[in-house]
Amino acid sequence: MNKALLKAFLISMLSLTMLRDVAAAPTKPDISCRPVLYFGGKPGKLEDMNKGSRGVGAGQKIILTSSDSVLQSNGKYAFNVGYYLFAKPDKQAPSLPKFTNRLFIGNKEIVNQHSVKFSGKRNAGGGAIEAIHTQVYLPKGENVVVLSLDDDKLIDESNKENNTHSFTVVVKP
Repeated sequence: MNKALLKAFLISMLSLTMLRDVAAAPTKPDISCRPVLYFGGKPGKLEDMNKGSRGVGAGQKIILTSSDSVLQSNGKYAFNVGYYLFAKPDKQAPSLPKFTNRLFIGNKEIVNQHSVKFSGKRNAGGGAIEAIHTQVYLPKGENVVVLSLDDDKLIDESNKENNTHSFTVVVKP
């Protein structure tokens, strides 16, 4: 075999080995959510999130009234709220550390969800999925509610740009 042909063969074998190793390398996880907050509905099962609830998409506005709230106290209205949380690749999701999601109005934290963890449930798209339920207390008037996933930035993600979403929630008495 001549030297040029041997060299080309060795280079091609090395390239294939490097490509295989790169393809086999694990990718960083990505945590995201369906950018919708569901107000009302049934807390509990994943499939019950949007039963009897009203959703608002990121960048959109929803009007809620006192009859939508579960409680009124000190000039604020309590609402059950939920959202769907996703992680890809799904095989890494159960091994991710517990993290914190937060809801804010302006710079004021209104909900702090510690110890969020994926349980291993999968969605049809191949990612891990969790239904997150909480309760928010909102004053009457227009509120810009910001949802921040992994707010402490504990997880080294492939895309942190999809972790923050804003929703306008108008509360009328």
